[in-house]
Amino acid sequence: MKILMIAPEPFFQPRGTPFSEFHRLQALSKLGHEVDFVTYPVGEDVEIKNVKIYRSLKLPCISNVKIGLSIAKVFLDIPLFIQAIWMMLTRKYDCVHTHEEAVIVGALLRKFFGYPHVYDMHSSLPEQMSNFGISQSKWLFQMGEAVERWVLKHSLKTIVICPYLGERVEKLHRDQPYLVIENVPVTDDSRYVTPEEVHALKQRLGIRDETVVVYTGTMEAYQGIDLLLESAKHVSKQYEQVRYVLVGGHPKQIEQMKELATLLGVDKITHFVGQQPVQDMPLYTHLADILVTPRKDGKNTPLKIYSYLRAGKPIVATNILTHTQVLNPEVAVLTDNNAEAFAEGTLKLIRDPELGKRLTANAMRLSDEKYSYEAYLQKTDQVYKFVEQSIRNGEGKDA
Repeated sequence: MKILMIAPEPFFQPRGTPFSEFHRLQALSKLGHEVDFVTYPVGEDVEIKNVKIYRSLKLPCISNVKIGLSIAKVFLDIPLFIQAIWMMLTRKYDCVHTHEEAVIVGALLRKFFGYPHVYDMHSSLPEQMSNFGISQSKWLFQMGEAVERWVLKHSLKTIVICPYLGERVEKLHRDQPYLVIENVPVTDDSRYVTPEEVHALKQRLGIRDETVVVYTGTMEAYQGIDLLLESAKHVSKQYEQVRYVLVGGHPKQIEQMKELATLLGVDKITHFVGQQPVQDMPLYTHLADILVTPRKDGKNTPLKIYSYLRAGKPIVATNILTHTQVLNPEVAVLTDNNAEAFAEGTLKLIRDPELGKRLTANAMRLSDEKYSYEAYLQKTDQVYKFVEQSIRNGEGKDA
Protein backbone atom coordinates (compact mmCIF):
# COMPACT_ATOMS: atom_id res chain seq x y z
CA MET A 1 0.00 0.00 0.00
CA LYS A 2 0.98 3.64 -0.42
CA ILE A 3 0.71 5.29 3.01
CA LEU A 4 0.88 8.89 4.19
CA MET A 5 2.14 8.91 7.78
CA ILE A 6 1.86 12.10 9.85
CA ALA A 7 4.05 12.45 12.95
CA PRO A 8 4.07 15.71 14.97
CA GLU A 9 7.41 14.88 16.59
CA PRO A 10 11.09 15.80 16.27
CA PHE A 11 12.26 12.93 14.10
CA PHE A 12 14.62 11.37 14.64
CA GLN A 13 15.56 11.91 18.27
CA PRO A 14 16.32 9.11 20.76
CA ARG A 15 13.17 9.23 22.87
CA GLY A 16 9.84 7.38 23.23
CA THR A 17 7.46 8.28 20.40
CA PRO A 18 10.14 8.93 17.73
CA PHE A 19 11.59 5.48 18.56
CA SER A 20 8.12 3.98 18.14
CA GLU A 21 7.64 5.77 14.80
CA PHE A 22 11.07 4.62 13.62
CA HIS A 23 10.28 0.97 14.31
CA ARG A 24 6.78 1.27 12.82
CA LEU A 25 8.31 2.66 9.62
CA GLN A 26 10.86 -0.15 9.53
CA ALA A 27 8.12 -2.73 9.96
CA LEU A 28 5.96 -1.25 7.20
CA SER A 29 9.01 -1.20 4.93
CA LYS A 30 9.80 -4.85 5.67
CA LEU A 31 6.18 -5.71 4.89
CA GLY A 32 6.53 -4.11 1.43
CA HIS A 33 4.55 -0.90 1.94
CA GLU A 34 5.69 2.54 0.73
CA VAL A 35 5.46 5.45 3.16
CA ASP A 36 5.60 9.22 2.73
CA PHE A 37 6.47 10.37 6.24
CA VAL A 38 5.57 13.97 7.15
CA THR A 39 7.19 15.30 10.31
CA TYR A 40 8.67 18.37 12.02
CA PRO A 41 11.71 20.23 10.64
CA VAL A 42 13.57 19.16 13.80
CA GLY A 43 15.65 15.99 14.21
CA GLU A 44 18.10 13.85 12.28
CA ASP A 45 17.40 12.23 8.92
CA VAL A 46 17.51 8.44 8.88
CA GLU A 47 17.55 6.05 5.94
CA ILE A 48 14.72 3.52 5.79
CA LYS A 49 13.96 1.57 2.63
CA ASN A 50 10.63 2.51 0.96
CA VAL A 51 10.28 5.57 3.24
CA LYS A 52 10.55 9.21 2.10
CA ILE A 53 10.79 11.88 4.80
CA TYR A 54 9.05 15.21 4.20
CA ARG A 55 9.62 18.00 6.71
CA SER A 56 7.21 20.85 7.33
CA LEU A 57 8.10 24.54 7.22
CA LYS A 58 11.04 25.44 9.48
CA LEU A 59 10.25 28.18 11.99
CA PRO A 60 13.32 30.30 12.85
CA CYS A 61 12.42 30.63 16.53
CA ILE A 62 12.05 26.88 17.22
CA SER A 63 15.06 24.54 17.20
CA ASN A 64 14.02 22.11 19.95
CA VAL A 65 10.78 20.42 21.00
CA LYS A 66 10.43 19.20 24.57
CA ILE A 67 8.57 16.04 25.53
CA GLY A 68 4.82 16.43 25.97
CA LEU A 69 2.42 19.16 24.89
CA SER A 70 3.89 22.63 24.46
CA ILE A 71 3.43 25.99 22.74
CA ALA A 72 6.24 25.05 20.31
CA LYS A 73 4.24 22.02 19.16
CA VAL A 74 1.18 24.19 18.52
CA PHE A 75 3.18 26.48 16.22
CA LEU A 76 4.85 23.53 14.46
CA ASP A 77 1.58 21.60 14.07
CA ILE A 78 -0.06 24.27 11.90
CA PRO A 79 2.36 24.08 8.90
CA LEU A 80 2.74 20.32 9.43
CA PHE A 81 -1.00 19.70 9.19
CA ILE A 82 -1.39 22.03 6.18
CA GLN A 83 1.37 20.17 4.33
CA ALA A 84 -0.07 16.76 5.21
CA ILE A 85 -3.59 17.68 4.08
CA TRP A 86 -2.22 19.16 0.85
CA MET A 87 -0.22 15.99 0.13
CA MET A 88 -3.24 13.80 0.85
CA LEU A 89 -5.45 15.82 -1.49
CA THR A 90 -2.94 16.16 -4.34
CA ARG A 91 -1.31 12.71 -4.37
CA LYS A 92 -2.69 9.19 -4.46
CA TYR A 93 -2.53 7.31 -1.18
CA ASP A 94 -4.31 4.18 0.01
CA CYS A 95 -4.31 5.14 3.68
CA VAL A 96 -3.35 7.85 6.19
CA HIS A 97 -1.55 6.75 9.36
CA THR A 98 -1.31 9.25 12.23
CA HIS A 99 0.53 9.63 15.54
CA GLU A 100 -0.33 11.73 18.60
CA GLU A 101 -2.39 14.90 17.89
CA ALA A 102 -2.13 14.33 14.10
CA VAL A 103 -5.06 11.97 14.67
CA ILE A 104 -7.27 15.06 14.35
CA VAL A 105 -6.10 15.48 10.73
CA GLY A 106 -6.60 11.78 10.04
CA ALA A 107 -10.11 11.87 11.48
CA LEU A 108 -11.00 14.94 9.42
CA LEU A 109 -9.67 13.33 6.23
CA ARG A 110 -11.74 10.22 6.89
CA LYS A 111 -14.86 12.13 7.95
CA PHE A 112 -14.98 14.55 5.02
CA PHE A 113 -12.98 12.83 2.25
CA GLY A 114 -13.40 9.13 3.09
CA TYR A 115 -9.71 8.18 3.39
CA PRO A 116 -8.98 5.03 5.41
CA HIS A 117 -7.31 6.15 8.65
CA VAL A 118 -5.08 4.22 11.07
CA TYR A 119 -4.46 5.87 14.45
CA ASP A 120 -1.22 4.99 16.27
CA MET A 121 -2.21 5.80 19.85
CA HIS A 122 0.82 6.31 22.12
CA SER A 123 -1.04 8.07 24.92
CA SER A 124 -4.37 9.63 25.85
CA LEU A 125 -4.43 13.28 24.76
CA PRO A 126 -6.53 14.61 27.69
CA GLU A 127 -4.38 12.64 30.15
CA GLN A 128 -1.28 14.21 28.62
CA MET A 129 -2.77 17.63 29.35
CA SER A 130 -3.06 16.71 33.03
CA ASN A 131 0.25 14.85 33.28
CA PHE A 132 2.26 17.75 31.90
CA GLY A 133 0.45 20.32 34.03
CA ILE A 134 -1.19 22.12 31.13
CA SER A 135 -4.57 22.08 32.76
CA GLN A 136 -6.16 20.63 35.86
CA SER A 137 -9.57 21.90 34.73
CA LYS A 138 -12.24 19.19 34.85
CA TRP A 139 -14.12 20.95 32.04
CA LEU A 140 -11.09 20.98 29.74
CA PHE A 141 -10.40 17.32 30.53
CA GLN A 142 -13.97 16.40 29.60
CA MET A 143 -13.67 18.40 26.39
CA GLY A 144 -10.44 16.52 25.62
CA GLU A 145 -12.23 13.23 26.19
CA ALA A 146 -14.98 14.30 23.80
CA VAL A 147 -12.38 15.07 21.12
CA GLU A 148 -10.65 11.75 21.77
CA ARG A 149 -13.97 9.89 21.46
CA TRP A 150 -14.65 11.67 18.14
CA VAL A 151 -11.24 10.86 16.60
CA LEU A 152 -11.57 7.22 17.66
CA LYS A 153 -14.95 7.10 15.94
CA HIS A 154 -13.31 8.31 12.72
CA SER A 155 -10.42 5.86 12.73
CA LEU A 156 -10.73 2.68 10.71
CA LYS A 157 -8.28 0.90 13.01
CA THR A 158 -6.49 2.02 16.18
CA ILE A 159 -3.10 0.71 17.31
CA VAL A 160 -2.43 1.00 21.06
CA ILE A 161 1.00 0.43 22.60
CA CYS A 162 -0.14 -1.10 25.89
CA PRO A 163 -3.20 -2.80 27.46
CA TYR A 164 -4.13 0.30 29.48
CA LEU A 165 -4.72 2.31 26.29
CA GLY A 166 -6.80 -0.56 24.94
CA GLU A 167 -9.01 -0.29 28.02
CA ARG A 168 -9.27 3.44 27.42
CA VAL A 169 -10.38 2.90 23.81
CA GLU A 170 -13.06 0.49 25.01
CA LYS A 171 -14.26 3.02 27.58
CA LEU A 172 -14.49 5.90 25.08
CA HIS A 173 -15.71 4.03 22.02
CA ARG A 174 -16.65 0.41 22.68
CA ASP A 175 -17.15 -0.48 19.00
CA GLN A 176 -13.77 0.86 17.84
CA PRO A 177 -11.55 -1.94 16.48
CA TYR A 178 -8.09 -1.77 18.02
CA LEU A 179 -5.00 -3.94 18.36
CA VAL A 180 -2.32 -3.86 21.06
CA ILE A 181 1.12 -3.70 19.43
CA GLU A 182 3.76 -3.28 22.11
CA ASN A 183 6.72 -1.05 21.29
CA VAL A 184 9.14 -3.90 20.73
CA PRO A 185 12.36 -2.15 19.68
CA VAL A 186 14.56 -5.14 18.88
CA THR A 187 14.74 -5.87 15.16
CA ASP A 188 16.11 -8.98 13.53
CA ASP A 189 19.20 -7.01 12.42
CA SER A 190 20.16 -5.69 15.87
CA ARG A 191 23.75 -4.62 16.41
CA TYR A 192 26.12 -7.26 17.81
CA VAL A 193 28.28 -6.05 20.71
CA THR A 194 31.74 -7.54 21.25
CA PRO A 195 33.45 -7.99 24.66
CA GLU A 196 36.21 -5.70 23.37
CA GLU A 197 33.72 -2.86 22.89
CA VAL A 198 32.37 -3.28 26.42
CA HIS A 199 35.93 -3.36 27.82
CA ALA A 200 36.81 -0.17 25.91
CA LEU A 201 33.70 1.58 27.26
CA LYS A 202 34.59 0.55 30.81
CA GLN A 203 38.08 1.95 30.36
CA ARG A 204 36.66 5.19 28.99
CA LEU A 205 34.42 5.55 32.04
CA GLY A 206 37.10 4.42 34.51
CA ILE A 207 35.12 1.35 35.61
CA ARG A 208 37.06 -1.72 36.78
CA ASP A 209 35.54 -4.53 38.81
CA GLU A 210 32.53 -2.62 40.15
CA THR A 211 28.92 -3.72 39.73
CA VAL A 212 27.45 -1.52 36.98
CA VAL A 213 23.85 -0.28 37.29
CA VAL A 214 22.53 1.20 34.02
CA TYR A 215 19.54 3.43 33.31
CA THR A 216 18.52 4.35 29.74
CA GLY A 217 15.83 6.85 28.77
CA THR A 218 14.86 10.47 29.10
CA MET A 219 15.30 12.58 32.23
CA GLU A 220 11.83 14.01 32.53
CA ALA A 221 10.58 14.39 36.11
CA TYR A 222 8.28 11.36 35.94
CA GLN A 223 11.22 9.07 35.08
CA GLY A 224 12.40 9.18 38.70
CA ILE A 225 16.08 10.02 38.21
CA ASP A 226 16.08 11.78 41.58
CA LEU A 227 14.71 8.59 43.15
CA LEU A 228 17.48 6.59 41.44
CA LEU A 229 20.22 8.91 42.71
CA GLU A 230 18.82 8.84 46.24
CA SER A 231 18.74 5.04 46.06
CA ALA A 232 22.38 5.07 44.89
CA LYS A 233 23.30 6.80 48.15
CA HIS A 234 21.68 3.99 50.16
CA VAL A 235 23.28 1.28 48.00
CA SER A 236 26.80 2.74 48.17
CA LYS A 237 26.68 2.87 51.98
CA GLN A 238 26.25 -0.91 52.09
CA TYR A 239 28.16 -1.87 48.94
CA GLU A 240 31.01 0.38 47.83
CA GLN A 241 31.94 -1.43 44.61
CA VAL A 242 29.10 0.00 42.51
CA ARG A 243 28.85 2.43 39.59
CA TYR A 244 25.77 4.01 38.05
CA VAL A 245 25.67 4.85 34.32
CA LEU A 246 22.79 7.03 33.14
CA VAL A 247 22.16 7.22 29.39
CA GLY A 248 19.95 10.02 28.03
CA GLY A 249 18.78 13.49 28.93
CA HIS A 250 19.34 17.00 27.59
CA PRO A 251 22.38 19.03 28.78
CA LYS A 252 20.31 21.20 31.15
CA GLN A 253 18.64 18.16 32.71
CA ILE A 254 21.99 16.43 33.10
CA GLU A 255 23.48 19.46 34.85
CA GLN A 256 20.57 19.51 37.29
CA MET A 257 20.98 15.81 38.05
CA LYS A 258 24.75 16.20 38.42
CA GLU A 259 24.12 18.88 41.03
CA LEU A 260 21.77 16.53 42.87
CA ALA A 261 24.33 13.70 42.68
CA THR A 262 26.95 16.01 44.22
CA LEU A 263 24.51 17.07 46.94
CA LEU A 264 23.78 13.41 47.74
CA GLY A 265 27.46 12.49 47.69
CA VAL A 266 27.17 9.99 44.80
CA ASP A 267 28.82 12.08 42.08
CA LYS A 268 32.02 9.97 42.14
CA ILE A 269 30.11 6.74 41.39
CA THR A 270 27.71 8.22 38.83
CA HIS A 271 28.36 8.68 35.11
CA PHE A 272 26.07 10.81 32.94
CA VAL A 273 26.83 9.95 29.30
CA GLY A 274 23.96 11.93 27.71
CA GLN A 275 22.04 10.92 24.60
CA GLN A 276 23.66 8.20 22.53
CA PRO A 277 23.09 7.07 18.92
CA VAL A 278 20.32 4.51 18.63
CA GLN A 279 22.75 1.94 17.18
CA ASP A 280 24.93 2.20 20.32
CA MET A 281 22.19 1.51 22.86
CA PRO A 282 22.90 -2.28 22.95
CA LEU A 283 26.46 -1.42 24.05
CA TYR A 284 25.15 0.19 27.24
CA THR A 285 22.79 -2.67 28.09
CA HIS A 286 25.73 -5.06 27.63
CA LEU A 287 27.77 -2.87 29.98
CA ALA A 288 25.18 -3.33 32.74
CA ASP A 289 25.17 -5.89 35.52
CA ILE A 290 21.75 -4.55 36.53
CA LEU A 291 19.23 -2.55 34.47
CA VAL A 292 16.94 -0.12 36.30
CA THR A 293 13.76 1.81 35.58
CA PRO A 294 12.82 4.01 38.58
CA ARG A 295 9.79 5.66 36.98
CA LYS A 296 7.52 7.39 39.52
CA ASP A 297 4.21 7.37 37.68
CA GLY A 298 2.58 6.66 34.35
CA LYS A 299 0.35 4.16 32.61
CA ASN A 300 1.96 3.68 29.20
CA THR A 301 4.73 1.07 29.14
CA PRO A 302 8.14 2.59 28.24
CA LEU A 303 9.76 1.21 25.12
CA LYS A 304 12.98 0.40 27.00
CA ILE A 305 11.20 -2.33 29.02
CA TYR A 306 11.13 -4.59 25.95
CA SER A 307 14.86 -4.13 25.24
CA TYR A 308 15.58 -4.70 28.94
CA LEU A 309 13.75 -8.04 28.78
CA ARG A 310 15.96 -9.21 25.92
CA ALA A 311 19.23 -7.82 27.30
CA GLY A 312 20.11 -10.83 29.42
CA LYS A 313 20.52 -8.70 32.56
CA PRO A 314 18.38 -8.58 35.75
CA ILE A 315 15.93 -5.69 36.10
CA VAL A 316 14.85 -3.51 39.02
CA ALA A 317 11.65 -1.52 38.49
CA THR A 318 9.12 0.40 40.53
CA ASN A 319 5.89 -1.51 41.13
CA ILE A 320 3.54 0.75 39.13
CA LEU A 321 1.14 0.12 36.23
CA THR A 322 3.50 1.45 33.56
CA HIS A 323 5.85 -1.45 34.42
CA THR A 324 3.52 -4.18 35.65
CA GLN A 325 1.59 -4.36 32.38
CA VAL A 326 4.68 -6.24 31.17
CA LEU A 327 6.87 -7.06 34.19
CA ASN A 328 6.04 -9.36 37.10
CA PRO A 329 7.99 -10.75 40.09
CA GLU A 330 9.07 -13.75 38.02
CA VAL A 331 11.04 -11.59 35.57
CA ALA A 332 12.12 -8.53 37.60
CA VAL A 333 12.59 -7.19 41.11
CA LEU A 334 9.61 -4.88 41.67
CA THR A 335 9.88 -2.36 44.51
CA ASP A 336 7.81 0.25 46.27
CA ASN A 337 7.99 3.71 44.73
CA ASN A 338 10.64 5.23 47.03
CA ALA A 339 14.42 5.45 47.18
CA GLU A 340 14.93 3.12 50.16
CA ALA A 341 12.89 0.32 48.61
CA PHE A 342 14.57 0.78 45.22
CA ALA A 343 17.97 0.54 46.89
CA GLU A 344 16.94 -2.67 48.67
CA GLY A 345 15.81 -4.11 45.34
CA THR A 346 19.19 -3.31 43.81
CA LEU A 347 21.09 -4.74 46.78
CA LYS A 348 18.97 -7.88 46.60
CA LEU A 349 20.35 -8.60 43.14
CA ILE A 350 23.91 -7.68 44.12
CA ARG A 351 23.80 -10.10 47.08
CA ASP A 352 22.03 -12.93 45.25
CA PRO A 353 23.50 -13.53 41.75
CA GLU A 354 21.47 -16.73 41.38
CA LEU A 355 18.25 -14.74 41.74
CA GLY A 356 19.45 -12.47 38.95
CA LYS A 357 20.14 -15.47 36.71
CA ARG A 358 16.66 -16.91 37.31
CA LEU A 359 14.93 -13.58 36.64
CA THR A 360 17.01 -13.03 33.50
CA ALA A 361 16.17 -16.47 32.09
CA ASN A 362 12.47 -15.89 32.76
CA ALA A 363 12.62 -12.41 31.20
CA MET A 364 14.20 -13.68 28.00
CA ARG A 365 11.65 -16.49 27.81
CA LEU A 366 8.80 -13.97 28.20
CA SER A 367 10.33 -11.79 25.51
CA ASP A 368 10.64 -14.71 23.08
CA GLU A 369 7.11 -15.94 23.73
CA LYS A 370 5.19 -12.66 23.80
CA TYR A 371 7.32 -9.72 22.66
CA SER A 372 9.42 -11.00 19.77
CA TYR A 373 10.05 -8.90 16.69
CA GLU A 374 8.32 -11.55 14.61
CA ALA A 375 5.14 -11.01 16.66
CA TYR A 376 5.52 -7.25 16.21
CA LEU A 377 5.74 -7.66 12.43
CA GLN A 378 2.77 -10.04 12.35
CA LYS A 379 0.58 -7.64 14.30
CA THR A 380 1.56 -4.71 12.07
CA ASP A 381 0.76 -6.84 9.04
CA GLN A 382 -2.59 -7.75 10.62
CA VAL A 383 -3.54 -4.05 10.84
CA TYR A 384 -2.88 -3.40 7.18
CA LYS A 385 -4.52 -6.61 6.01
CA PHE A 386 -7.58 -5.38 7.91
CA VAL A 387 -7.33 -2.03 6.07
CA GLU A 388 -6.94 -3.72 2.68
CA GLN A 389 -9.91 -6.02 3.33
CA SER A 390 -12.04 -3.08 4.49
CA ILE A 391 -11.23 -1.18 1.29
CA ARG A 392 -12.12 -4.20 -0.86
CA ASN A 393 -15.39 -4.56 1.03
CA GLY A 394 -16.16 -0.87 0.64
CA GLU A 395 -15.85 -0.35 4.41
CA GLY A 396 -12.73 1.82 4.42
CA LYS A 397 -14.70 5.04 4.13
CA ASP A 398 -16.66 6.67 6.92
CA ALA A 399 -20.38 6.12 6.98
